[in-house]
Amino acid sequence: MQVLQCDQVGLEVRGHRLLQGISFALDSGEVLGIAGRNGAGKSSLLRAVSGEARRMQGSVSLRGQPLHGVAPRERARHLAMLPQSSSLQFDYRVRDIVALGRIPHAARNDESVIDRVLDECDLRDQAAQSYLTLSGGERQRVQLARVLAQLLPGAEEADLSGQLLLLDEPTNAMDIPHQEHFLALFSALRARGCAILLVLHDLNLLARCADRLLFLRDGEQLALGSTAEMLTEKRISELYDYPLCVWETPGGGTHISPQPHALAR
Repeated sequence: MQVLQCDQVGLEVRGHRLLQGISFALDSGEVLGIAGRNGAGKSSLLRAVSGEARRMQGSVSLRGQPLHGVAPRERARHLAMLPQSSSLQFDYRVRDIVALGRIPHAARNDESVIDRVLDECDLRDQAAQSYLTLSGGERQRVQLARVLAQLLPGAEEADLSGQLLLLDEPTNAMDIPHQEHFLALFSALRARGCAILLVLHDLNLLARCADRLLFLRDGEQLALGSTAEMLTEKRISELYDYPLCVWETPGGGTHISPQPHALAR
């Protein structure tokens, strides 16, 4: 099932062009990673896809319908977005923040969904704790749990085909064990049919979880293709305008790092 279709998406704010001519599609059970330098338009593209951005050019379709024609409550049941940062400064309990994700559903089994995502995000012990007392990594996990509570239907292990998850630097501030935990979580969501559009600066993490990669530069689409064909030294060095190496790991994976001589600069 095609979950998302973007056709010649553009975005301009106060006369400044942020995006131009971005086109791609995303199917159920697929992870599309977005990479590029700071200011390339990655977060702006997620805002456009989510419907948050106004005065967008081109078109975005969700589940075969124009995004602007989908009622906000219906859209929220099928599309959830984790922004790069949250400015929440209210003294709410962790559980109360996660519960905000259930607002579009008004279902009787909300408590079981909330319990489930608290467990999945390793937050059960912090459920009654004030959000303001948490570390940066813990706050990121709370926001991810809220987004999952919004996206997941009531039934455990339900088919997620047609659901779309937008993630902007989801592992920001997380320690290595939690980064690994959430890579496994994303893999499980994909296996259930969820489509994921993912922004990450860490190309090594993208190499492990993305099926395809979209490279952006200066708000334009530089390249789009499978992860294997995109992660070549030529392409990523061109993307970042910096000499990078691609190494094959003992397990047959990929590791990306600056070229040795570049570290001496």
